[in-house]
Amino acid sequence: LPPSNNRMPSSSSWPEMKLPPSTDHLRITEEHKMETDSPVESVPAIMNFVTADTEAPFTRRDASGTDHAMEGLTWDEAQITVRNGRLETKTLTLDKNAFQLVESSDIPQELDYYNQQHVIDLYYPHCQKLLQQHLGKDTLVYAFDHNVRSNSLRRRDLDNSNGVAIVQNPLGVVHADYTEVSAPKRLKQLAQPPKTNDTHQLCLKEGETLLDPAMVDEVLEGV
Repeated sequence: LPPSNNRMPSSSSWPEMKLPPSTDHLRITEEHKMETDSPVESVPAIMNFVTADTEAPFTRRDASGTDHAMEGLTWDEAQITVRNGRLETKTLTLDKNAFQLVESSDIPQELDYYNQQHVIDLYYPHCQKLLQQHLGKDTLVYAFDHNVRSNSLRRRDLDNSNGVAIVQNPLGVVHADYTEVSAPKRLKQLAQPPKTNDTHQLCLKEGETLLDPAMVDEVLEGV
């Protein structure tokens, strides 16, 4: 965690990302647009981090997958520099940095990201194929979930979502989706029939599971 710059008291509300007090980064961006073709190298931003003394936060999640009030959290605001990763494509690797930028030119042109079935039928296979190309054909890749976030369209129902999935707010906190505890638990859930708010239920038959339970048990035994 970064050093505490501005600690926010424990609250049930989700914090939002902010622009730094100075607007120099906006001026620099405009100068780049008008005077040069070179890309912007970095911009400052204020990010929200959970404090080191946070112990047991919790929230309530509805059937759409939306988190409501967050309890038991204190936030640290920290001004950091966000660098343009597109300028470092040769130095950023999956093994070293846990992410990597790769080219992909065959995304289906008819894809509508606000159409739940479109994403599952067209984009999920595309992502799986792309990952297998870079991870190796022997690597098993399964797409099973996604969120659509937008400030302007939030709370709008997604098309073909059975009235469950909605456009969610952008999440203004630094976070990781999985932990050492939650990742194995999620793997076990994917070896069970999906529940109401599981996105991948739209691509499975009733009672079918995304992952083979025997395979999941074998994987978890080796962890």
